[in-house]
Amino acid sequence: MRISIFGMGYVGVVSAGCLANDGHEVVGVDPNQVKVDLVNKGVTPIIEKDIGEMVEKADKQGSLRATTSVIEAVKATDVSLVCVGTPSQLNGNLDLSYVRRVCEEIGTALRDKASFHVVVARSTMLPGSMRNVVIPTLEQASGKKAGVDFGIAGDAETCCGGRAYQMGFTKEFLAQAKKNMALVKKAGVRTVVTACADGYQAFKVFYDKHGLKGDLEVLHITEYIDRLLSEGRLKLSKKVDMAVTYHDPCRLGRLGEPWIHWQGKKKPGDRFVFDPPKAYRRGSHGIYEPPRRVLRSIPGLKLAEMTRIKEYAWCCGAGGGVGESNPEFAAWTALKRLEEAKSTGAEAVVTACPWCEQTFKRAVEQSGSALTVYDIVELVERAIQ
Repeated sequence: MRISIFGMGYVGVVSAGCLANDGHEVVGVDPNQVKVDLVNKGVTPIIEKDIGEMVEKADKQGSLRATTSVIEAVKATDVSLVCVGTPSQLNGNLDLSYVRRVCEEIGTALRDKASFHVVVARSTMLPGSMRNVVIPTLEQASGKKAGVDFGIAGDAETCCGGRAYQMGFTKEFLAQAKKNMALVKKAGVRTVVTACADGYQAFKVFYDKHGLKGDLEVLHITEYIDRLLSEGRLKLSKKVDMAVTYHDPCRLGRLGEPWIHWQGKKKPGDRFVFDPPKAYRRGSHGIYEPPRRVLRSIPGLKLAEMTRIKEYAWCCGAGGGVGESNPEFAAWTALKRLEEAKSTGAEAVVTACPWCEQTFKRAVEQSGSALTVYDIVELVERAIQ
């Protein structure tokens, strides 16, 4: 992902270093030329354990740079993180003048940007600041509408809870799921679109399993893009000369097929006989064709399939908390998948899951593989004229 971070103070630099070392392309923005020059030399402008090594490493691998130009940063990225200071005033209130100024500058830059852009506020602010300060400032400066022309991620947007459920924290998951669905209902939302395969499985499968989903339509971003293409509302006309192979994320594929509600009983003495007969989820109804149709719609792109695909795809190694509990096994799993990807003759691996993307990028770095890893949305953006 391409990310611009506004404010090269403590929060901004730490965020930039971590994101850049996770494989994201990061542009730091600050009006202080001294801070910008330091970052561009691979030197941290703050003091914090390990951040010096992280900034230096990111600089060497070309994943972190800095600039004083807001327009340049917004144009070159897809997401902007606002990390400027909000110092306390004499009366105890927070001074949001820096937040306002940055939002005005980002909004001005968004006026001439055709592609969708997301703004995330990481600065310390009280509840209501997004609604009363950030959103109206951005809308006024850009002449655009939040949620339509650009996106806002505020304090009300939280994790789906899916990863907690996968790791056995059912109570915590249910609390999070109920909170999310309450927000969805309050906002009158009928459709949720997520770019995260874990989020897709959580909203579509886990929420439904526990009777929380209701009539909510859940789409992965690949399904939504595929719909826009089929309806003629999105056109991909710019050529992207690249040979790629597609990795099916587990939670978008075999584990993402709809939950099947069943009421009945198991017949005595029979291990797998139920009354009435029970339908099984075997992975064949996951989301497999939409991402492939999207890739085939990109001019110049050549798609080569691996041996194990769709419901038989080899996992990236990150699912279910394996990356956290058994990192060596996760790394081995990712390397095996990269070997399979390389055998197709592709120069890049494309996936539709941030966990897969992150795990593959780490494996590429550790192994020295020549493969490049992309999220499918990155290639779609390249193909938009």
